[in-house]
Amino acid sequence: MERDSPDLSAHYFMVQFPAGFLGALFDSLSFFVALLIVRRALRPIKTSEYISRLRKS
Repeated sequence: MERDSPDLSAHYFMVQFPAGFLGALFDSLSFFVALLIVRRALRPIKTSEYISRLRKS
């Protein structure tokens, strides 16, 4: 097969498009899960808890 043949281009598209799409989906999902975890960890019940968390860091 030649490097620029339509068959080879179609093959690369069929392989790279799903891989790229699934990779982007995974990155987005992990980003939002990380945000949820951080928001939950930083959600203070009382002001004193918030201040104590600031002192620990």
